[in-house]
Amino acid sequence: MMTNVSGQSGSLWVTVHKSRKLNGAESVMSVCNQKCAFKSFCYSEHLQAFQKYSRNRAELNCVALKQSPSTFVEPKFNSEIVRWFSMGSCNGDRNTLLNVMTSIHMNQQSKHAIWVEPHYWLMANELLNPTEVNIIYSNKELDSIKQIEGRVTFNLASSHDKCNSLLKENHNAIRCNRQCNVCGWYCYKQPEGIVVEIVNTKHGGVDNYGKV
Repeated sequence: MMTNVSGQSGSLWVTVHKSRKLNGAESVMSVCNQKCAFKSFCYSEHLQAFQKYSRNRAELNCVALKQSPSTFVEPKFNSEIVRWFSMGSCNGDRNTLLNVMTSIHMNQQSKHAIWVEPHYWLMANELLNPTEVNIIYSNKELDSIKQIEGRVTFNLASSHDKCNSLLKENHNAIRCNRQCNVCGWYCYKQPEGIVVEIVNTKHGGVDNYGKV
């Protein structure tokens, strides 16, 4: 289960995770606008139920992240690990990224990670300090490994067989087993490398999807 607690008044909705995947971490909630290519079979297993439960707070959180940096109130984190945007990748909004960076700078006792989609890559590199946050390139194309020097890249496989094939072809890649604390928080603590995860087909199937 996940226990939800607010950050400082007027700032962010922070999740203290007790679930199998992110147990021991905190994360900042984000909004799923259902425009993602994976909406029919999101690889976040709890997405639909969690979004339904916390949509109002998520929308408020989105507003808070986009506030002017001069009025934004940063949250205080207590965990070793913090994931920014617990449901998805960063939205590329300039104020959002500036506020994220300010919050990270004020909470250097924690390790921070943020997933960034390709079309926001340049802006993320411009506004986020890679010495303070692990900027992870989120590859949205199924079954196609991308690697960027000096970064962790997160790739998706459509099946167990395809995942095994990708791992064989990329000897330095690791397979995400959806238990971050067992893995050792690779995505959060390593400066570079390849991660492969199998998409969750619980809400649909790859045949309904096609490639991004």
